[in-house]
This record gives sequence, structure tokens and C-alpha cells, in this order.
Amino acid sequence: MSITEGIPPFKSEFVSRRVPRYWQSTCWKISSVRTTDDASNRVDWVKRMFVRSLQQAKRFLKILFGFTLLALGVVMIVTPGPGWLTILLGLGVLAAEFVWARRLLDRLKQQGGRIRDSVFPRNDSTDRAA
Repeated sequence: MSITEGIPPFKSEFVSRRVPRYWQSTCWKISSVRTTDDASNRVDWVKRMFVRSLQQAKRFLKILFGFTLLALGVVMIVTPGPGWLTILLGLGVLAAEFVWARRLLDRLKQQGGRIRDSVFPRNDSTDRAA
């Protein structure tokens, strides 16, 4: 009994299928873009990059504004001022960008509703429509 028994013979079709490496395919993509690039494509690229830059700047300013409101709200809890309102506004701004802010804002809304119902109970016997 031989060691090579049961092993299929070597086929040359496996050798001809050569998968390109990542850097080779990347270099090919870059070089093909460079050779087919013309002035109109460059202008379109610059416009897209300008729009992306404006979107990133807008996002950064929104996040900065939200965290500033959040910090001012925390300070206003100790000092005179509408601290909780400012915190809710800051979380509202941050909720557009962060999931954790949305969850915290939803939780604060639920707790606020629960507190409101305990402080101002609704009487079903009082009929406003009558």
C-alpha cells in the first residue's frame, strides 16, 4: 500500500486559476482611474468632496452644539436656570447623531410622563366635554 493511494492526480487547471492579491487589484483600479480621468471627472470629484466636507462640518458643529447644551444643562441644575430643559434640548440635538442619546431621551420622556401622572393624577370622573 502506497502513501499516495487515494489522492487524485495533480491537475494543471488549478495552477492556471491565479487569484490576484489585494494590492495588485487595488493598483490596477487606481491606474485605470488615472488613465481614463479627464477634466470633467475631476470637477465632479471636487464637487463631491466639497459636499462631503460641508456635511462633515455640519455634523461636527451639530455634535459640538449638542454637547455644549448638555454641559450647560448639567451646570444649570446646580445654578439657577432651566437645567432639565437644556439637557433635553441637548439630547434632542445629539439624538440625531447618536443612538445612546436617542435611548436616553426616550427614557427621560417616559420617566417624565410617569412623574407627571403621579403629581397630576387624571380623574376620569371629571368630564371636560360635558
